[in-house]
Amino acid sequence: MEKNLTVSLIITTYNYVDALRLCLLSVKHQTFMPDEVIIADDGSRKETRDMVENLRSTLPYPIKYVWQEDKGFRRAAILNRAFAASESDYIIQIDGDLILDRHFVEDHVRHARKGYHYNGSRTKITERATKRFLKMPWIEIHPWTYGVNRKGNALRIPFLAPLFYREDHCRGCNMAFWRDDILRINGYDEGYVRYGKEDADLNARLDRAGVRSRHLKFCAIQYHLYHPEHETFHDMSLVRSLFAKNNKNGVIRVEKGINQYREQCI
Repeated sequence: MEKNLTVSLIITTYNYVDALRLCLLSVKHQTFMPDEVIIADDGSRKETRDMVENLRSTLPYPIKYVWQEDKGFRRAAILNRAFAASESDYIIQIDGDLILDRHFVEDHVRHARKGYHYNGSRTKITERATKRFLKMPWIEIHPWTYGVNRKGNALRIPFLAPLFYREDHCRGCNMAFWRDDILRINGYDEGYVRYGKEDADLNARLDRAGVRSRHLKFCAIQYHLYHPEHETFHDMSLVRSLFAKNNKNGVIRVEKGINQYREQCI
């Protein structure tokens, strides 16, 4: 682990207020507290911001709230805005429909090494259990909790993690990278305005920049709350075309990315 490392936890969200509440509470219980939490909101209604404001004073970490108008799926753009708002050395990126194991941030920080970026796994919670959890003020989840699927992904055996490093894994809801590396490639390609491939593109461009990918297994555990598939999940032709084009042209740094934004926080 790098000494004196500062950490930003970026959480993407869109109109899933009860899930985001549980996510923020799971950050409250971390064994290693991030220096800042940045909520990257892709156009949620006012209820989301109101919930965050009501919760803010009870949380042991500072929150920045970055929001953009709802003009369809623009996850790449809101993440670039959040990157611009980040002030830490290291960025951990997750989605707001996750409950984090209490060692989640600690595990990512422990594995942080210059020259690498990291992708972790997730386990899933059934629809029935999710409906129950969302009504609860708080729940601490473990692999044997009712409704947890893919229990193998929920097992935390951190000393085994280095034995399972590999480079063929990408999971946008569980990523970590050095801020300097993200600035070098100018963040996400905002041409991705349909669901899918924006994270794979970011990973590919980091790899081409000489920042190698590692997969974390048996640590950095998160539990994914159920939701229906994104409405554009099956419309992949545009994103596949852009992904292929960037790979063919060897794109590393996109023209329009983080450099377009200044900090936008509340």
